[in-house]
Amino acid sequence: MLIAISCFAATTSAQSGEENHPTEDDPYMYFWGNEDLSECWNNFDSNASIGSASEGYGEIFFPEGQDVNVELSCNLHTGFSDDFILEINKSISIRMKFNIESGNCGNDCTDLTLTLFRGQEQISQHVEPANSVNNGNDFTTQWDILVNDSIRAWAQDTQISISVAYSVPA
Repeated sequence: MLIAISCFAATTSAQSGEENHPTEDDPYMYFWGNEDLSECWNNFDSNASIGSASEGYGEIFFPEGQDVNVELSCNLHTGFSDDFILEINKSISIRMKFNIESGNCGNDCTDLTLTLFRGQEQISQHVEPANSVNNGNDFTTQWDILVNDSIRAWAQDTQISISVAYSVPA
């Protein structure tokens, strides 16, 4: 499985211009990972790729005939520099690129499941059927999360993570 993870963006309304913080002009969170995806992280600095794969993506290989089972989580590398507030009725937009080549799935599988967490709180989940993303072609998510009162305010010490799960039998 090849995972090329691009960005996470949200429209903000009350922020500072500090590093590692979203702003109206630069709302993008970038994801980085090493070559085998045993480590991944995210932050708001597009130049903080030290330690990431030189190709800009990580890969997990499974030998032919072996079950494909992926569970990983990427955490915000450093905390926010300040509290911030998202604009109501705007979207948190998440675009992640995957290239998955695996067998077809019957009943015993886990669809490609992406989950956004704020601390232990699940903010949103995006699911793509395994049989629609496993053909070896690039697939980019179109995951937009509408901002409402419950996810508007984000504290300085908020831990953000995105988990990825996918599983199909051999």
